[in-house]
Amino acid sequence: MKNNEVSRIKLPAIFTDNMVFQRRAHVCIWGEAQDTEYIEAAIAGQIRRTRVVDGRFELKLNPMEAGGPYELCVKAMQTDEQGAVNKNESGTIAADTIVFKNVLVGEVWLAGGQSNMELELQNSDNGKEVVAHTQDDLLRFYYTPKVSYICDELLKAEEESCWMKCEPGTTAAWSAVAYYWAVRIRNCLLYTSDAADEEDSVDLGGRRILKKKKRRKSKVSGNIHRNKKQKERKDRQWVQRD
Repeated sequence: MKNNEVSRIKLPAIFTDNMVFQRRAHVCIWGEAQDTEYIEAAIAGQIRRTRVVDGRFELKLNPMEAGGPYELCVKAMQTDEQGAVNKNESGTIAADTIVFKNVLVGEVWLAGGQSNMELELQNSDNGKEVVAHTQDDLLRFYYTPKVSYICDELLKAEEESCWMKCEPGTTAAWSAVAYYWAVRIRNCLLYTSDAADEEDSVDLGGRRILKKKKRRKSKVSGNIHRNKKQKERKDRQWVQRD
């Protein structure tokens, strides 16, 4: 959903459908709001609320594990004189709401550079063939508008920008370096979650990664080794006395 559909709440352009939040980190939700007292954000079972101060708000979501897709709901709410949230005649909360759909939680990487990062995937080696086979719903890309100052050009570019899913209709103009790095990190990065630690191997992107088990020292062998050291020390002391 775009910001202009709900006039009371305005979030930065990077908040769109299909976005990705960094896992295991506090995610900041911020923006502007008018004619409202509180902003509430809800995702994956958690609800966070903050007060609007001078038309601005900021709140942080608790860290989440990789997962999704989720919906992020951001609400602008008013309260009555007793501090209770206002409700409609039907009993539902009176609030303007922005809903961002298909939100994932995972790894977020920034790809920055000059001509090397500007090379589009379609212009790389075998680019057209690669683009034709790019289909990965868990891989997303956000292209930051290259405008160095605030102006009408930037505002228009941000309004048209969005998080894109990995599919033939969108990946042609993606950065080739960023795309190949994302594919590689998806196949090679080992998530050390509690669930994964209980298994001997983890399946990532079709590749099974075998995990090395920690070698545990036997208490018996450890005691034997320690007793041997103590005996050698006593023997040396006995020789020195003679």
